[in-house]
Amino acid sequence: MVFSVSHYYTIHTFLDDERYIGVFSSLEKAEKAIEDLKNKPGFKDYQNDFNISELDLATLLWNTGFGSV
Repeated sequence: MVFSVSHYYTIHTFLDDERYIGVFSSLEKAEKAIEDLKNKPGFKDYQNDFNISELDLATLLWNTGFGSV
């Protein structure tokens, strides 16, 4: 299990601003990354918009094909 950290907020109804922060080997390291960033420019205005997701490295997340336009 690893922990993915991202940050996103809604600019307006149809536009979100999202950034991928990183993947960490423990929840504690993920939380530390957020603590290190949340008072930096940009992040300090949206401190509650961080997200931590648990990821299992042994799981196939996409198992179908896709179509093209």
